[in-house]
Amino acid sequence: MANESTKTTLVGIMETLNLGLYASMYEFSSLWNAPLVGEANDTLNVIFPTIDSGIRSATADAATEGGSVANTAITVAANTAVLTDYPVLALVSNTAIKGGSNVLGTVSRAVGVKVGNTIDKLIYSTGKEGFSTSISSSDGFGVGDLMSMVGSLKSAGYPGPFTCIADWRQLQGEYGLMNDVLTTNNPGANDEIIRGSGYLGTVNGVEIYGTHHAETYTGDASSTWAYGFVFAKDALGFAYGTPMFDLRSADAPEKSGAYVYGSCFIAAKLLDSSGGTRIESRVA
Repeated sequence: MANESTKTTLVGIMETLNLGLYASMYEFSSLWNAPLVGEANDTLNVIFPTIDSGIRSATADAATEGGSVANTAITVAANTAVLTDYPVLALVSNTAIKGGSNVLGTVSRAVGVKVGNTIDKLIYSTGKEGFSTSISSSDGFGVGDLMSMVGSLKSAGYPGPFTCIADWRQLQGEYGLMNDVLTTNNPGANDEIIRGSGYLGTVNGVEIYGTHHAETYTGDASSTWAYGFVFAKDALGFAYGTPMFDLRSADAPEKSGAYVYGSCFIAAKLLDSSGGTRIESRVA
């Protein structure tokens, strides 16, 4: 079993580990703020409000003096996301613990990366599998494709804001959206294009996020294709517990060291299957 000095050391470095973990988690989770976000406090349930789809095209009737008022009810329902525990475990040897800040940084970064990847994959897969309409492009993801999807959502009554989540190669490179932006539809403002590790800024008002968790497949002539999607922000929800990641230590009876263990309570929830459109496009 881990010795007392090891346990005492681990207890003393939890705060340091937490700081490094959250920094790397936010660095490697580029998508957690892309959907509608809900926070749970002392519960495993997060309730997202959803409004009857008919309200998107509904209008109120004019009233006459002394006349009756027509019933234009707005129905708001509760869409519940149930948080699931995604545990993360790392074994740190006694010798490594003696390494000080270098080891702490490596451990916290490794745990943070795993949590960030878990969040991104969950959000991406929920949107990719959930939205009911799709388009296809054999010459890559262009600005025209982006605006076509946004136009369809707007014509269906979705007010926005709108968000795009796509494979990095759908956004950058020969067949990427940003290539089209910079070469064909030059916005004249490069500082709008690259911000942070996953958020690339906005294109015509649409927030653009890249992920390396996108699903791909092989098409004709050995070409590579990937799936992305554009959605109204309130059509997809991400829920998390407080804190998002709870880090703590545990003994490792069979090892000369200790486990660094934590729980991440999160959930992604499709709130409106008609509120987004998939795009499958060639990336190579």
